[in-house]
Amino acid sequence: MGTKELHRDRIQRQARGFTLVELVIVILLLSVISAVGSRLLSAGFNGYLLARDLTDADWQGRIALERMTRELRDIPQGNLNAVAANQVSFTDWDNVTLVTYSLAGNTLMRNARPLADGIAALNFTYLDSAFQVTAVPANVRYISVTVNVTQGGTNLSYRSAVYTRNL
Repeated sequence: MGTKELHRDRIQRQARGFTLVELVIVILLLSVISAVGSRLLSAGFNGYLLARDLTDADWQGRIALERMTRELRDIPQGNLNAVAANQVSFTDWDNVTLVTYSLAGNTLMRNARPLADGIAALNFTYLDSAFQVTAVPANVRYISVTVNVTQGGTNLSYRSAVYTRNL
């Protein structure tokens, strides 16, 4: 055989394909890379979902607390009707509209309308001018509101103390 024929024979042998060992090694390497990549993607998705739940819970808690504290701060004198640990009721400025904040399941209700979802607990504490707990509506000067929010695996607690300007 001449040199050209040897060279052509060598090229033909090299062009035949991969050996079984080479294919197994490539498959193993790709499976390791895929396993590591899937764990990284999973961690990224879990982080995103946790952040979304945290943001949603934060929004629900803040909007509920802001709305309640704004209205509780401006209760007209003599219009606080009922004081309970999990509910407050008062008559609005028009002396006609009865406003009640209460918890129905996991929904914070303002009268019969939902205000926020995912509320695990709602608690009111009523204090007089000497900062003593009172159950007499005429003696209330401060109202402490605590809202616990649960969204997904996230639990947040919000608390605000309101000075009732007009009582």
